[in-house]
Amino acid sequence: MLHLSLLGPAVQITVASLARSYKEAQTYVGYTMMVPMACIPLLPLTGAEPALWKLIVPILGQHVVITGILGGDPFDPASFALAELETVAWACVFLFIAARNYQRENIIFN
Repeated sequence: MLHLSLLGPAVQITVASLARSYKEAQTYVGYTMMVPMACIPLLPLTGAEPALWKLIVPILGQHVVITGILGGDPFDPASFALAELETVAWACVFLFIAARNYQRENIIFN
């Protein structure tokens, strides 16, 4: 679950690097924080059974793993590892995009 703390800032840094001004970046980052909160009420509708497509969606994968553990299901290390590894992979993708954006000169001088 610690890997979600890497994914959140990676998405926010990437979104902020795409903005044209400080004020625009603040607005976009605020929206990126609302997207996971808006999806949380919909998570119980998907069911708690671990399916492959659920484990590779960043927040949904962690939800399925935690719900299974708290529901008394036996711990599945493969599901846990898949949910964590895909979160790290997405964080790396977003950090790579942000790093590519910050290499441009016009992001500093514009």
